[in-house]
Amino acid sequence: MTVALAGCTALTPAEHTSAAHPAPATKAVATTSVTVATGTLTSPDHATTGSVKIEKTDGLFSITVSNFATRHQGQVLLLLNEQETSVCDLAAYAWIGPGAAPESILTALLPSGPPGWTDPSNFVALTIAQNDPAGTEGCDLKGIATAPLTWTLANPRPSLRPTDFGARSGARGVVTSNSGVPASYLVAVDDTYTDIAARFGISIDDLEYLNPGWTQADYAHPGAISGTHLNLDPAKR
Repeated sequence: MTVALAGCTALTPAEHTSAAHPAPATKAVATTSVTVATGTLTSPDHATTGSVKIEKTDGLFSITVSNFATRHQGQVLLLLNEQETSVCDLAAYAWIGPGAAPESILTALLPSGPPGWTDPSNFVALTIAQNDPAGTEGCDLKGIATAPLTWTLANPRPSLRPTDFGARSGARGVVTSNSGVPASYLVAVDDTYTDIAARFGISIDDLEYLNPGWTQADYAHPGAISGTHLNLDPAKR
């Protein structure tokens, strides 16, 4: 998934009306920004530096890389990485940045639609990458710096605890448990997401939250993909 770097939106001029009196001014709505993650860029060649901050503002998340400087020439990308992803994995989410400039600021907005994005703390690091035609890391990208992320985001679903209520039509797959608590589910043939969610006493929305690597399009199909694993442990999302 590739999302363009967030930018400014031009405002259109207000239209003239025939009203005799101007409309009363509307009171500006205050916004609240809270820093929910921080990190510091480091690179093996000491050529790239910067400070990373992720903020939550009225339910939306934004990334800021301040004091960004690199001796590498060319355009950069911002990658958010999960535990088992690299710059070459499709599970990494990328934002296209400008051409690198000393002491610049990079910003990006995270997607706001899928439930998984209400808690992006499953991403453990931010990586700065560039195009690499030589494919030294196995694809056409290479990482030039990484910032491990320290999260302080409050759990948005503290009461989410899937419970296995037993197999049923549409949810006959195998459950892996830790100390009696469901940890993952292996989808069986003819399973449906609706029945899988019902088996564990959760909603489709909860299921998507627990599996942020999946897209909303996956859940739009009634039939689940047999042989795939679904996470059921909020701590492992």
